[in-house]
Amino acid sequence: MSAKWLNPFIVGQSTLLFGAVALGLAILPQEIIREGPSPTGISDIGVQDDAVTQQRLKPYRVASMGIAIVGLCIGPIGWIRERPPLLPVSGMAMCVVALFWYWIVVGVMLAVMIFVLFAVLTSIGGAL
Repeated sequence: MSAKWLNPFIVGQSTLLFGAVALGLAILPQEIIREGPSPTGISDIGVQDDAVTQQRLKPYRVASMGIAIVGLCIGPIGWIRERPPLLPVSGMAMCVVALFWYWIVVGVMLAVMIFVLFAVLTSIGGAL
């Protein structure tokens, strides 16, 4: 019996699919749930990370992490068997982004803040 699922193209496609689903589960529910109406009907402006929102997001986070880990486990199979390994590499990159989504956002925010700080300091230094 031949293992047709070990076809490198199918493994690469499935890795890419797992990465896209994991990334979607990491980003979209967070934005949809936080922008939705408050379950109590009371406007809670300024309170974004309350316990209810965290409980509603937890299943999506767990599913995203699980799917990303599965994608990272099958990605090397496609990487080894497929030449050039474009699909598995792209899928594994999306899985990594899904796992570390919050840290990536924090890193981008810090980079922008440092860039703005340097731009302001440079313009002040040039004006003196």
